[in-house]
Amino acid sequence: MRGWLIFACVMAVIVLLFLLPVRVHVTLFDGKTGVEVRYLFLRLRFPPEKKKKKSGGKAGKKKKAGKAEGKKKPPKPKPGKEKRKKPWDAERIRQLAQLITGALRGLGRAGGFFLRGLRIDTLRLQMQISRADAFQTAFESGKINAAVYPAAALIQSWMRVRELYLNIYPGFWTQEETIAFEVRLRVSPARGAGAACVLAGSVLGTLLHSLLPRREKAPPASRNSHQ
Repeated sequence: MRGWLIFACVMAVIVLLFLLPVRVHVTLFDGKTGVEVRYLFLRLRFPPEKKKKKSGGKAGKKKKAGKAEGKKKPPKPKPGKEKRKKPWDAERIRQLAQLITGALRGLGRAGGFFLRGLRIDTLRLQMQISRADAFQTAFESGKINAAVYPAAALIQSWMRVRELYLNIYPGFWTQEETIAFEVRLRVSPARGAGAACVLAGSVLGTLLHSLLPRREKAPPASRNSHQ
């Protein structure tokens, strides 16, 4: 009796762990991305937080002495290095929106099963588009809107979205392009395991269908042969 009780408790804990959601928070601001994943008391960040080094000991004393004596040399400019482009810009956002649209349209049963269990609490995107002149600014803004809004409509049809905010506008009065993006989503491990089972079942069914020999149907007998 005790063995069955322990087994039931273990199974209940496993089921509970599979039903508790994994929460993901993704942010993009000023070309820098941040990802935070939470599950129960576990918390992961990408990129990880940098710990501040405490200044002390001999190194701290040497720095203080150097500052007092004024012997600090100015940093030499490194030749041949240009300013790096931001990893995310308006063109990459447009390409990502087109990729999402194509992926959602081409997903199979396993992907659909997984996405229908995905819950999006917050989805926000604000972009200020700026180009060399007013015509290019307006044209690029319209092109990005034409790529982002269909992707957002497909996301809403496949997943439950609690809060959706999109604002893509031309910045005629400035020469700086700004992008701010945030998404908060959650999904249970049980949904991922179910999607894996659906995928494995479809692959297994396809393999069995292709490996098993097909039975050739006999041609129907003609009426003249019976006469």
